[in-house]
Amino acid sequence: MRGGVLRSGFLLLALAVFAGAQEIIVDNGDSASFTVLAGTWISSTTAPGYYGDNYLYAITTASGGAPGEVEWRPDLPATGQYEVYVRYTVGANRADNAPITVNHRDGSVTVAVNQQANGSQWVLLGTFPFDAGTAGYVRLSNDANPTVVIADAVRFLDLSQVQTIAPTDPRIQLEGAFFAAPDVGGFLLRRFSEEILNSTPGTFSADVARTASGIGLRVRTDGSWIRATFAQTEGYWRAGTLAVYQDGVPDAIGSALDVYAASSNPGEPVTFRILCPPYESLVFTGLLLEAGASVYALPPDGRPRYLAVGDSITHGSGMMRTDQTYPWLLAEAKGWQCFNLGVGGSRTTPSFGSMLNDEPLDVVTVLWGQNDFTAYNDVPLFISRYEEFLTNLRQFHAATPVYCLTLTASTQPETGSNGYTREQYRWAVRDIVAGRRAAGDVNIQVIEGLEISTTADLLDTVHLSATGNANVATCLAAIIHYPCGRCGFFDFDHDGDVDLTDFGVFGACFNGPNRPPVYASCHITDFDADSDVDLTDFAEFATCFNGPNRAARCR
Repeated sequence: MRGGVLRSGFLLLALAVFAGAQEIIVDNGDSASFTVLAGTWISSTTAPGYYGDNYLYAITTASGGAPGEVEWRPDLPATGQYEVYVRYTVGANRADNAPITVNHRDGSVTVAVNQQANGSQWVLLGTFPFDAGTAGYVRLSNDANPTVVIADAVRFLDLSQVQTIAPTDPRIQLEGAFFAAPDVGGFLLRRFSEEILNSTPGTFSADVARTASGIGLRVRTDGSWIRATFAQTEGYWRAGTLAVYQDGVPDAIGSALDVYAASSNPGEPVTFRILCPPYESLVFTGLLLEAGASVYALPPDGRPRYLAVGDSITHGSGMMRTDQTYPWLLAEAKGWQCFNLGVGGSRTTPSFGSMLNDEPLDVVTVLWGQNDFTAYNDVPLFISRYEEFLTNLRQFHAATPVYCLTLTASTQPETGSNGYTREQYRWAVRDIVAGRRAAGDVNIQVIEGLEISTTADLLDTVHLSATGNANVATCLAAIIHYPCGRCGFFDFDHDGDVDLTDFGVFGACFNGPNRPPVYASCHITDFDADSDVDLTDFAEFATCFNGPNRAARCR
C-alpha cells in the first residue's frame, strides 16, 4: 500500500495549497491547530501508515493511564456542512471504543471508534454544520480499552465545494458485473440475472449470489482526491474492505461502504479502480470529487473475459477483499477481466451454464464439488448436474477453453455420509471431461486440484488463505495458456513451451492401443480420451511440439 509517511511531505504541501476552499487536514504535528490538553501522549513511528511525520499514543485509563485528551481545532474558511474524518494506525492493543467528540455549530457528538480496524485510511465520523473560523473542534480522550489510543490526523471536507458524480454516469466503467443496473438510490451491482436469483433450484442461496465478489469500477480524473460511496441492499452481508488502485498500483482501503483516496499526481489524469468486497450485497451510490475536477471517458474494456464458476472457494470465503481471491489474481496475472460466479455454499447448478448465452466469454474455470460432497454425497447426481451445466454452457460457447478443476486440498474427512469419497468426485470430473473430449470437444481440459493446492494453502479445513489464493492463482496462470487454447494442454511442466521435458511426461505414459493407463495421472496425455495413450495421441502432441523457450503454438 502506498500512503502515510511514504509520501506525506508531498501530500502535506499539496493539501496546504488545495485546502483553502475544500478541505482542511490537521495533523498531530500541526502546532497551530493541534493541542495536548491533558495526560501523557508519546510520539511514535512504529506502526506504518500514519499521516505526516509520526503519531501520538496514550495508555488508556482501563490500563492504568492517567486521564488524557487531545484536540484538533481547524481554521475553517467558510460556514457550511463538513464531513469529518479521522485517521489512525491499527494494532491488536488499540482501543476498540476510542471516544472521539465532534463539537460543531449545533452541539457535540461522541463516536466510539474501533482503532483495531480500518487503519491508515480516512474513517468518516459523520457530516456536521460548522461556522467559519476556529469555534469547531474534535477531541479524543484515553477513556477507553484495552491498552492504547492513537492520535494522528483529522480531515474536514466542505461539502459545498464538492461535486457529485452520479453512479450511472457513463464515464464510470464497471467491471466484473454482467447484470448491474440502475436501482433506487444508485446502481445495483449484480453478478447474476434476476431470473436466476428468483429461481428455486435448491442448489444455491440467492442472497449469497447477490454479493459483489469481483465487481469493480474505474474512473479517470485529474482531481486531488476521490471518494466512492455504496449502500447495503437486499442479500447476504459479511462486512469486508473496499480496495483502491491508482494507475494499477494498490493504494488505499476503505470501510464496507465508503472509501477515500488522495491522488498521487494532483492536477494530472489518474485512473482510480475501486474493488468491492466479496461478501457484501451493494448498491453503488456515486462519487465525490473536488469542485472543478474533470472526469475523462475511458476506452472500452477490451480485455479477454474470464468466467470463474464455483462455490465458496471461488467466491472468496474468508477474504476481506476481492483482490485476495484466486479468480481476480489469476485474471490480473493474465490481463483478463474477471467475472466471478462463485457462490458460497452452492452445489453444481446447471442453470448457471445458460445464463450467459448472449455474453462473449474467452476462458472459463469450473471448481464445483465441495458442497456436493458434504451436503448430499451423491456422485451420480453430481455427474448429472455437472454434465447439464457443461451442455448448457456449450450451447453458445462451443469453442471457449474450459478448465475443470477437481477438488482442491482439504483436511476434512475423505469419505462422505453416503460412502462416496473425494477421489470419486475427482474421477467424476476426469471422466466427464474425457467423455466430452472423445465426443470432439477438444477445448475442455482437467486441472488437478491437488496439483495447484496443498493443505498449507488453507485458511480452515477447505477454504484458501490469502497466501493460498495467491498460490493457486500462480499455478493456474502457469497452466492456462489462453489464447493458445489446446496446445496449452500439452505444456505439462507449465513453462510456456512444449518441449522434450513435456515429451518425457508423454513418453512415460505411452502404452499403445487398447491398454490401460500406466499411471492414474496419465489421463492428461490421453488426448482422444479412449483410455489409452497411443500413436493417435502422439500425433496430437507432435502438432504442438515446438522446442524450449518458444511460446506454445495456438490451435
